[in-house]
Formats: sequence, C-alpha cells, structure tokens
Amino acid sequence: MNLEQRIAALETLTADLAGQTAHARRSARRWRLAALAAGLAMIGGIGAAAGNGRTRADVITAERLEIVNDNDDVVIELTYDDFGGIVAVHNSDGTRVASMEVIDTGGLITACNADGDVNAAMAVDSAGGIIRVMSTEDDEVFGVMDILGGNARVIVSDDRGNQETLEP
Repeated sequence: MNLEQRIAALETLTADLAGQTAHARRSARRWRLAALAAGLAMIGGIGAAAGNGRTRADVITAERLEIVNDNDDVVIELTYDDFGGIVAVHNSDGTRVASMEVIDTGGLITACNADGDVNAAMAVDSAGGIIRVMSTEDDEVFGVMDILGGNARVIVSDDRGNQETLEP
C-alpha cells in the first residue's frame, strides 16, 4: 500500500469515526432526555400521590367493609344478611360489643359486655318498641314492651327469676 492509499484509508477511517462519534453523541443525548423525562414523571407521580392522601368517592359498592386497627383486628364491620344491613362494632380483641341491624320486624340495636354477651337491646316487633336489659347470666332483669294502642308494660325481674309486670 502506497502513501496515497494509506492517507485515503486514514481519511475514510477518520470520517467513519467522526460519524460514529456524532451518532454516539445523539444517542447519549436521547438517553439523557429519556432518563430526565422518566425521572420527572416519577417525581411528579410521587408528588401527586403524596399530595392526594385522601380520595373521595361518591359511592363505594361492596358486600362487606371492615375497618381494622393497627393489629389488623376488625373494629367496625359493615355487612348485610337476608333482612338488610348490619353495622357491628368490635373491641380491640375482635369481640362484637355493639350492633345495629335489621330484623324481620324492623330494627335491632344491641350492647354487649366485653365477652360479647348481649346485655341490652332495643328492637321493634309487630306491637311496637321493646327495650330489654339482661344480667350477665342472660336473665332479663328489666324490660319495657309497647302493647297495642300505645300502652306500655314494664317487666322487672329479681336475681331469683321472679318477675313483676306493671301495666297502665
């Protein structure tokens, strides 16, 4: 190979290297822009998520909704049965201690002790409203029941199971 051929080969090689260098610069520029765009998108997404700590929904549809405490114990439960809706409140041990629900004759509200035993209830039956208070042994100790015509009767029990009914 003579000198002119070597110079021509070097010029060709130099031109190729210059083209490859320009291509590499363009490619690097594209990657930098893509990385910058991705980074800005991530920062924007994180910012939007952080700024949107609460979302408001007009309607939430579910068959059961549970609210749990830090230990994942259910403390409030919203659900339903054949008669309608049920709102149940549980203590931190997961025992139901209060509820409001629908029964076949209307509504029922209960209050329970820490073991889940019902100690007070208010309900509706075909004659009207009923209020019952029970002992820890599940004996009724006090009750008010509405009778037809709006007259009420009161039932009081002692610890031996003796009952006295007061009516107007």
